[in-house]
Amino acid sequence: MKILESFLDWWKQNHSNYSAALLDIDGTLLLGNVPIPNSDKFISFLKNTNFPFLLLTNDSIRSTSEKRALLKKTGMNITPDEIISCGDAIKYVAEHFQLKGKKFLMLGTFGTPNYAEQHGIVITRDIREVDECYGVIVGELNYDWESYIVTAINFFIKNRQALLIVPNPDSFWRSGIENNIHIGAGGIGRFICHILREYGIEKEPVYLGKPHEIIYLHTIEALKRRKLLSDEKDHKKIFVLGDSIKSDIMGAVKMGFTSGLLLTGVTTEESLQSHTIKADFIYRKI
Repeated sequence: MKILESFLDWWKQNHSNYSAALLDIDGTLLLGNVPIPNSDKFISFLKNTNFPFLLLTNDSIRSTSEKRALLKKTGMNITPDEIISCGDAIKYVAEHFQLKGKKFLMLGTFGTPNYAEQHGIVITRDIREVDECYGVIVGELNYDWESYIVTAINFFIKNRQALLIVPNPDSFWRSGIENNIHIGAGGIGRFICHILREYGIEKEPVYLGKPHEIIYLHTIEALKRRKLLSDEKDHKKIFVLGDSIKSDIMGAVKMGFTSGLLLTGVTTEESLQSHTIKADFIYRKI
């Protein structure tokens, strides 16, 4: 497939073919706290043309207000309600499994304020309380991996039907100008499941973020609520832009959206041939 040079140049000529845009943040607009060149110009173009858009992120560490503040520092004027986090999708899990008032062991950070607590789920970080828990939520950063992961594994051995909720399905993400990787909640969740499988227990996580359907259902609902979606039945008119084939592009393909892949984050030009999932368009830069 031909790789186009500039997404922004292409978008200015083709945006009228689409009804809404769903944009990834990390690896697409930002690398860590550093803006990707021309990301601010792209957001300004969307704002100036009143084009309907939302930002979708698998970052469950920050609340949408915290994420907005980070974007604002880089010159992108985004409001909190223009950001959809995978953490927001906990609403549907809480409703479906009737989790209000249920206690969960929390690994790491899951937004400030905590996304789960906002929907009535009781959170504990005290591993001594694990036997009181209904399940485990795998957040990211700021916890002792060994003690919490071992506690979670032994909890699931005793409680095979308990819920393992993994907000961010990503195995890793890149950040900063050095492009170092950090281990994502998806990597930790699948590691827990791998150990359990070796033990003889099959455990399937409940994922909240891209590429899984739940975050897109929440996003479409948000677009409809804000009257930003003119034709919700024609998914091909929704354009998804992201840097991850396994997250952004796979999710777009599953939902029937048009997809654009940016080679500014986790996917490199050299790695394209190793993926069976293909984007509709590929761009070297914004």
